[in-house]
Amino acid sequence: MKGLRLIFLASLLLFVNTACTRYVDYYQGIKAFSNRDYKNAEIHFKRAAEKGYVKAQFTLANMYFVGIGGRQDNNEAAKWFRKAADSGHAEAQTTLGVLYSAGIGVPKDGREAVGWLQKAALQGDGRAQHMLGTTYLRGAVVPKDEKEAAKWFRKAADQGNAASQAVLGSMYLAVSGVPRDENEAVKLLRKAAEKGNTYAKETLQKLGK
Repeated sequence: MKGLRLIFLASLLLFVNTACTRYVDYYQGIKAFSNRDYKNAEIHFKRAAEKGYVKAQFTLANMYFVGIGGRQDNNEAAKWFRKAADSGHAEAQTTLGVLYSAGIGVPKDGREAVGWLQKAALQGDGRAQHMLGTTYLRGAVVPKDEKEAAKWFRKAADQGNAASQAVLGSMYLAVSGVPRDENEAVKLLRKAAEKGNTYAKETLQKLGK
């Protein structure tokens, strides 16, 4: 019994030590990044990422994807987005879906893209919800399903996604996936127009609204 307790204690200490060091590395990375010391920021973020800290994995992936600090590497970016996505990071899942859709850093794979977008959308990521709605509306990778498209546009629209508000508004006018409802259409289009959506503004002008 004593031996088991010692093993458990050793495991706990190892876990706490690893957790502490990855947090320290991450926040040292934040500090270096704030000071525009991108080289050291990359070093600290990578240390934390390699210890499994999801925020560091996502941050590091973005650095490689954008090329902050002079190193732009789509393959490395995709690798770290994948690690963060596998841990349930919704934004990473959405981004990974985009990468698979475009074939950036990973082989182009529409079904893989949709799979990651669905995971992110189910977690409430508005960008993924909008893209998933677009996917169902177009029917390019999945069978065309206007009702399913409207469902995801609604979820994104309720979060303030202007593009989804504009598309869903037009669907209410065209009786596409939803019953015709001009009042709801105008309501959604106005919300999108207030955020600067050009399509929404033009549609409202045509309606005399």
